[in-house]
Amino acid sequence: MPLCHCDLGLICSPVAQRQIPLESGLLLANPIPDKHSIGKSEMDAIITQALQDAETSGSTGSDNTPFVLRRIREITKGASVTANQILVESNVARGTKVAVHLASIERSMAQPQ
Repeated sequence: MPLCHCDLGLICSPVAQRQIPLESGLLLANPIPDKHSIGKSEMDAIITQALQDAETSGSTGSDNTPFVLRRIREITKGASVTANQILVESNVARGTKVAVHLASIERSMAQPQ
């Protein structure tokens, strides 16, 4: 899958114009804003520690995921929760912009020329 950074016009115009077949799709990646992100190597170490803690404690089955998430929250002192909350807000904002842009293109295409 190719990766690129595009503005909304580049992304939305072909969709609105139906130039992409219906069986196709677009994946819009929206990273956590830098201010709230946790570096990959740091997060990898945190996850590894949380998984090791789960194994040491004997946390398995349906108890495993809540244990690991709780440990990640504890190790990051809540920064992982904040990062996820900010990501949700950022995704809503980006999705809203895409929807508004698509609606604008659709309206302009529906108007008689």
